[in-house]
Amino acid sequence: MLKQAAERDVAQDIVAEAPAPASTKPQSVADSPLVKAAQAYGARK
Repeated sequence: MLKQAAERDVAQDIVAEAPAPASTKPQSVADSPLVKAAQAYGARK
């Protein structure tokens, strides 16, 4: 339980530190490296 909470905090830190996507070249959310990383991170439970 505590480990999951810690992992969630780390994931939030990653999101907070991620640079904003360039508005000149919009990218599909599903193709976002951050989304793929988050999915891989969540699948590791």
